[in-house]
Amino acid sequence: MKDTKGTKDTKGTKDTKGTKDTKGTKDTKGAKGKKARKARKTQKARKAKRRERHERRERRERGYPMPEIHVTVGHPEGLHARPAARFVQTARRFRSRVRVFYNGREADAKSLLGLLALGVEQGAVVTIRADGEDAEEALAALEQVARG
Repeated sequence: MKDTKGTKDTKGTKDTKGTKDTKGTKDTKGAKGKKARKARKTQKARKAKRRERHERRERRERGYPMPEIHVTVGHPEGLHARPAARFVQTARRFRSRVRVFYNGREADAKSLLGLLALGVEQGAVVTIRADGEDAEEALAALEQVARG
């Protein structure tokens, strides 16, 4: 029989000094970095939109009128289905905010459903307003489309 006097039972214990248990852990540094970059990107986009809204509000308050035109719709169906889709496609080419006014209602020119909801018929006079860096070009292009 062995002499066990003065010894400790070390069965089941580990010397963990200076070592790390890496079993089952993942390297999440890459994932966190990706999420952080995405968050910064969306934050920058929100700031840009906020800045743009603020600038538009300031222009209105100072009395700078938004350029607008009055156009008689020349399409036989008015601004419905295909003509409306073409109008929306043209409006989406520009960065400016474009609004269409008809019968006391307004719609975003970049929204097909909004434009269809106005129910613009042939011969109707609509007002198109644009606000932004390329507003004049947008109005000229949309006038061509609306006249048919």
